[in-house]
Amino acid sequence: MIKNSKLLEELKYLKNKIIPPKSLGNLCGKNAIYITLPKCANTTIKKEIRKITWGDPRLTKKQLKRISQGKFIFTFVRNPYDRFLSLYLDKVKNFNKDNDYIRGVCRNIVIKKNITFKEFAELASLIPDECADPHFKSMTELIKESGLKPSFIGKIENFENDWNILCKILGIKNEGLGMENKTKHKPWQEYYTPELKEKVYQRYKEDFINFGYKK
Repeated sequence: MIKNSKLLEELKYLKNKIIPPKSLGNLCGKNAIYITLPKCANTTIKKEIRKITWGDPRLTKKQLKRISQGKFIFTFVRNPYDRFLSLYLDKVKNFNKDNDYIRGVCRNIVIKKNITFKEFAELASLIPDECADPHFKSMTELIKESGLKPSFIGKIENFENDWNILCKILGIKNEGLGMENKTKHKPWQEYYTPELKEKVYQRYKEDFINFGYKK
């Protein structure tokens, strides 16, 4: 329950202002669909998909439902601690007023000048998925919103190996991965205190449980 009345009012306002993503997935070749999960090597994966998919591979929820039958569904997930840190470093710490990305939660109630990782984590623990920008939502919720059940879930921590397995399943050539938009930072463990770990764990608890990540 959110106790901060001012924040609660902002969330009620924000819920109706969030711009839904134009795409929840990408067509991969003719026989597969990738469920889009921001901050999970999403840019790199979409770049690889464009190599084998003619035209615009992006799919709306309605298109996903219409063409998903018989398709191989896959996605990639990431340790929630590392994913949340990457969001902060890439989209929040480097925020500027001309950055068109930050709409939704980040622009309206989270971002302020020189916000610290601790402050960001504390706010995030109060903001539910229904009021969050896609980059900010739990991976579990994003998969649920796609309406699809993935047959293959790779992990960013084992990206090259899992991508190679996926390429063999799909029968496509693995030309090697060139990581795009990668955030450079120290190991995520160095950014967290026990208290911050607990807040992020509680916020993304379903992701830890559903994808086998340790608390």
